[in-house]
Amino acid sequence: MGSGFGPIPAMTIETTGYGAGGRDIDGLPNCTQVIIGTTATANAPGTEAMPSGQPLMLLEANLDDVTGEQVADTLAALFEAGAADAWVTPVLMKKGRPGHIVSALGDIAVTTQLRSVLLDTAGSFGVRTSFVDRFASRRQEERVEVNGQPIRVKVSPGRTKIEHDDAARAARVLGLPVREVTSRAEAAWRAHLEQDPN
Repeated sequence: MGSGFGPIPAMTIETTGYGAGGRDIDGLPNCTQVIIGTTATANAPGTEAMPSGQPLMLLEANLDDVTGEQVADTLAALFEAGAADAWVTPVLMKKGRPGHIVSALGDIAVTTQLRSVLLDTAGSFGVRTSFVDRFASRRQEERVEVNGQPIRVKVSPGRTKIEHDDAARAARVLGLPVREVTSRAEAAWRAHLEQDPN
């Protein structure tokens, strides 16, 4: 039984792994992650400790011989493989060839899967990797309804964002433009806050 929770402390990670339990829990995955490592050296006396972020792996590959459709397929495959985020940057490569840098950010435990996508789906000859720390804003997920259609709302300090995929799905069902569904969802969230400001 855990006694507390919080961000992973600054550390050198030695190994990490996932495990799954044998019992089904409604609405929750029955799994856990274990990270083993050595804590970083304490700061010098009189200095404040830097806050530690979430350790992630950044993978990148240069592509100069693929179509836009193949790049889009690669991004979709990276998300399916567990990437926390993925993006494409246009670049000018050697001999003046236009190209792309495909980047993926993910948990260390899914590094192998993400690397395979970049090598196999994207057809890259090599992948660069580096450890990064991500400092994410606290957020929570809420739900509102637009004409009976559930739509997720991401809420963080000072910002509210309607989940686009939910708005697009609801728009298809309701026969409305996505921007209209998004506007109604934002209005529903504001009304919810006025009724329950906590």
